[in-house]
Amino acid sequence: LADALVVGPSSRPPPGLSLREGEPFELRCITSTMSPLHTHLALRWELHRGPVHRSIIALSHEGRFHPGPGYEQRYHSGDVRLDTVGSDAYRLSVARALSADQGSYRCVVSEWITEQGSWQEIQEKAVEVATMVIQPT
Repeated sequence: LADALVVGPSSRPPPGLSLREGEPFELRCITSTMSPLHTHLALRWELHRGPVHRSIIALSHEGRFHPGPGYEQRYHSGDVRLDTVGSDAYRLSVARALSADQGSYRCVVSEWITEQGSWQEIQEKAVEVATMVIQPT
C-alpha cells in the first residue's frame, strides 16, 4: 500500500508561543490522504512535557470525539475543542490556558480502512505543531 498520508503544521518551523494563564489559543494541523482506497482519518492532539505524553482530545476514524484523561471536564465545558477547518485542517482551541498546558503540542494522524467488516489502522504520522510557554498571571 502506497504512503499517501500527508501531515503538517500550519506553519514551519513550529512556533514557540508565549501566553499568560487565562488567555485563549488555537493550533492547527493540516492533513490529507491521496489514497485511492476509501479510508478514514483519525486525529489526536498530544501534549509532551519531558517524558510525559498526554492525549488532549481525539477524533476517531468513526467520527467520535474522545477527550484525553484529565481533559474531560474542560472538553464538556467547551474550554477545550477540536474542529475541522475547511477540508484538510484540524483546529485545537483552548479558551483559557492553564499552567498545565505548557509543553510541546503534537498532531498525530492515523489512516484507517475497513476490511471484511472490521477497521484496520494502515499508517500513522505525527508532527510537532508548537511549543507553548504559559506565564503565570
